[in-house]
Amino acid sequence: MIRLAGWFVVVIVLFGLGTAAWRIIDAVIASRQPPNYKVALLLEDFAANGSAAVKTSYALLLKTGPNRYIRQDVKGAFEWTTRAANAGDPLAMALLGEMHLKGEAPDSSLSEALDWFRQSALKGNSWGIYYMGHVSWFGLGRPSNRPEAINYFEKAAALNHPDAARILAAAYNAGDEVPTDPSRAATFLKIAAEHSTNGNYTLELADWYFSGTNVPKSDLEGVKWLKLAANSGSPVAARRLGQAMTRGLLGQPKDLKGAEYWLAKAARYGDGPAQVEMAKIFLARNQPAPAFAWGARAWNQGQNTEFFREAAQLAEVAYSQLSPREIAALIAETHVRAYGEDNH
Repeated sequence: MIRLAGWFVVVIVLFGLGTAAWRIIDAVIASRQPPNYKVALLLEDFAANGSAAVKTSYALLLKTGPNRYIRQDVKGAFEWTTRAANAGDPLAMALLGEMHLKGEAPDSSLSEALDWFRQSALKGNSWGIYYMGHVSWFGLGRPSNRPEAINYFEKAAALNHPDAARILAAAYNAGDEVPTDPSRAATFLKIAAEHSTNGNYTLELADWYFSGTNVPKSDLEGVKWLKLAANSGSPVAARRLGQAMTRGLLGQPKDLKGAEYWLAKAARYGDGPAQVEMAKIFLARNQPAPAFAWGARAWNQGQNTEFFREAAQLAEVAYSQLSPREIAALIAETHVRAYGEDNH
């Protein structure tokens, strides 16, 4: 482990401490991949001359950047969201209220947040209605009123708002402020799963099918929702699919090619256990370079992870088959790839 420890020191320094070496690399990458300023100017022009909804879209681009067109600009996002809200866009009204609620506005005000949520809800926007439920549930700027909150959440869920639907699924599952109702719990979780973009609610619905919670127990249905969760960005769902296909679980036949596909997806999402599995796969194929790359990625997630020791052992085996130059090239390539995945 002595030689490997030396290279892991390099990994820690380069990845964890942001030394001058990596700052230079970052500067070079940034200089070669600047935002497309011509597109950025066109986007701003479209927003200035476009509808309220176009202004909202531009504000969201500014808030969620950086991307290949514009840099992140929270102040600019607030200004454009304000312009869109004042122009009558109900989504912008809800977003402006959210910025006040979360302290993202220059002079954040709870009363301003409530006013914008109310205006958005009156126009029938699902986010405005959801936030009216949120403030009623938690008693923000007013006494808590759970029955009123449930009413708002049901109105938002009827408009396919995933977060409102997930809250209702939990409420009807546990009997929290409403009578326990497995059927309604399942209905609302399906709405949340079908309209969420992050895969978490979809993964939860898959687990309900695997366990028979509020729905008929079915591995077939569970796997269907598990795949949807994985394709929506859930690393846990992708890893579990890969593991199921490796072992022939959840009603799946053994399929090593399919297992590798899902494990690779989970590993690219940053899932440490999946990265360990990918290291094993490449070692079994006598391909030490990708084995070391995946092992080092998993190892670099820290000693507090349960897979830390195994990742280190796998990387040690792969290391013994590589030259120092190959190791250095892999470390640099991994950092550049991570930079690209985070910023483009």
